[in-house]
Amino acid sequence: MEDNKPGAGKGRSIRHEAALAADEILRGEGYASLVIHRTLRRMDEQAPVEERDRRFFTSLVYTVVKHRETIDERIGALSKTPISRIRPYVLACLRIGAAQLMYMEGVRPYAAISESVELVKRSGMKGLAPYVNGVLRGIQKMDPPADADEADLPVWIKESLSEDYGEDKLRQLLETMDTVRPLCLRLNLTRGSRQEMPEKLKRQLEEQTGRPALLMEGAICPEAVYVHHPGDISRLEMFQKGEISVQDESSMAAVLALDPQKGEKVLDLCGAPGGKSCFCAERMENEGYISCRDIHPHRVDLIRQNAERLGLTILHPGEGDALKPCPEDAEAFDRVLLDAPCSGLGILRSKRDIAEHRSASDVEELSALQETMLETAAAALKPGGRLVYSTCTLTKKENDLQVEAFLAKHPEFELLDIGNLFRKCDPEEVTLRQTATLWPVNEGHDGFFVAAMEKKPRQI
Repeated sequence: MEDNKPGAGKGRSIRHEAALAADEILRGEGYASLVIHRTLRRMDEQAPVEERDRRFFTSLVYTVVKHRETIDERIGALSKTPISRIRPYVLACLRIGAAQLMYMEGVRPYAAISESVELVKRSGMKGLAPYVNGVLRGIQKMDPPADADEADLPVWIKESLSEDYGEDKLRQLLETMDTVRPLCLRLNLTRGSRQEMPEKLKRQLEEQTGRPALLMEGAICPEAVYVHHPGDISRLEMFQKGEISVQDESSMAAVLALDPQKGEKVLDLCGAPGGKSCFCAERMENEGYISCRDIHPHRVDLIRQNAERLGLTILHPGEGDALKPCPEDAEAFDRVLLDAPCSGLGILRSKRDIAEHRSASDVEELSALQETMLETAAAALKPGGRLVYSTCTLTKKENDLQVEAFLAKHPEFELLDIGNLFRKCDPEEVTLRQTATLWPVNEGHDGFFVAAMEKKPRQI
């Protein structure tokens, strides 16, 4: 083992944990950023992880996730056993070994191969060590991959986004795919001031982790704060007292566009796990009524848990199918939020498995669902009320074109200009028409789409 190399200080644990973390992400069981944060936190609880090992671990996980397709192609070309039949942990070890050999210039090939072999031996599968050694040595002899600087994404995604926005925007998206995202927190400003709360958060983070905490202000929402190496947020006193929540700033932007006011009646049609509804309640200073719905009972429970932790009494969670209008909802709400199910291309770096499991046909099916849900939302809104439609994807078919089609069918609605909400953003971060398409930012928010529409008052 090379003790002077990153990852060597905890030789087995760093690479072992990277193999497990990457496997969890690729199987679609966790967002990349959250899996990485959680794993590092757990390792810190056992013994503080040095900064260079944190960087090595994070880089290794993101490299495997980013280049999974090419890595698997090379493993498959050298393995007599098909990828689908390789034991999961052995495949995970092969992937991290291959990732180091193919993409991480700072790692010596000997270390990449020998450590992967050792992990397999120590896992009780010593008989497979020669197999792992042979595959990785074969990969070592291959030419460098052509996609070293480009994320592996299915062709349909690249073609769709290139057609919608051009090659520059596609390249911008690809460049963010393996960036390490800081965690975004939402300050509950009903519990403190924007000036005092970040300092209080910084102090609690440093007390918990024993290292300096780096905080960064949001670019869109005054409630947004980004945190690097946050430790265990759920154990912070501020979290337990409902002073902070975990929520991406792009998601917060939908609530800014909705602009809920004290005393109003608000409907969140696809509300679980409740982040946007809770943010609405905080902005309304817990005065009014918010119906927050989801079709799945266990997700309704998540809404309820979030509201209880934050002490929000105006939030009323319940089961509801956004595809089926309720007669009692007819023109009953001042504001309606539809954060619709979508293809999720704006959050690819956090949930890389989306690219593996989505197809172009899914966009067509989701667009049909979104169209129906918009009809449900429109029926529930009072004349003079505001409807916000949002997604965490980037395709125009699900976003701008969906809104254009809705407005063509509903002349009683007009599109509102929400561009003033994003004036602080760099032009490369947000595409503004009257709608807003947020692009993933290396040190900031995920990709998102927001449109706000007003239902015209009836003429007397």
